[in-house]
Amino acid sequence: MAVSQIAWSLNDKQPLTAGALKCEAELEDLIYNNIEIIDKNLLVINHQIQLPSGKILDILCMDPNGDLTIIELKKDMTPRDVVAQTLDYASCVSKFTFTEIAEKFDKKNNMTLAESFKAKFGTELDEDNVNSSLKMIIVAAKMDPSTERIIDYLRNTYQVDINILFFSVYNCGDDRIISRVWHEEPNDEDFIAKSSKISFDSNEYYVSRTHMGRCSKIRFYFRRRRTMVHKNT
Repeated sequence: MAVSQIAWSLNDKQPLTAGALKCEAELEDLIYNNIEIIDKNLLVINHQIQLPSGKILDILCMDPNGDLTIIELKKDMTPRDVVAQTLDYASCVSKFTFTEIAEKFDKKNNMTLAESFKAKFGTELDEDNVNSSLKMIIVAAKMDPSTERIIDYLRNTYQVDINILFFSVYNCGDDRIISRVWHEEPNDEDFIAKSSKISFDSNEYYVSRTHMGRCSKIRFYFRRRRTMVHKNT
């Protein structure tokens, strides 16, 4: 089974045509500067973080509990080995101390990690209890069946908090729309957040440019469905 998305113009009574990202860096920049696309209750630590293994992590975030979230981006199909790659990143990130996280924090607003945490979440960061658990999110346009099986096995058998966020890009006049849907809803019973502040909306959409142009006259309907993946013979 695979997740697919369809966006229709309610005014034109027609589906929007599929669009495309220019490159993986465009997706990274979009999410890095608009983390609410993933979850409004995340504070971005930084992106393109070099790990002790020498590998580069796309985006690292912190939630209201002081726990970390790894975000790995794939512009196209999610290959099976991206799961192993993400788990490898997690093995490094899980050992980060508060000092190491603070050193990696992007101080673009001239604020420390603790100051930014309080400004975003309205509470003091407990420096002695950060990074007690870890979440992993793979962002991709598609997922092959073997990756889905691996993700489900890790989640359901070992309660590994790993998930996939699918995105779709649509053309709308001169603009592009990006929508997203979760492989498994983040608020499933097995993964209820410790903080009651966290909320999720799986039916949001975002515009890749400031001016919507013709899209301002159109309402959108996003539908989530699961479709069988057929192998060509």
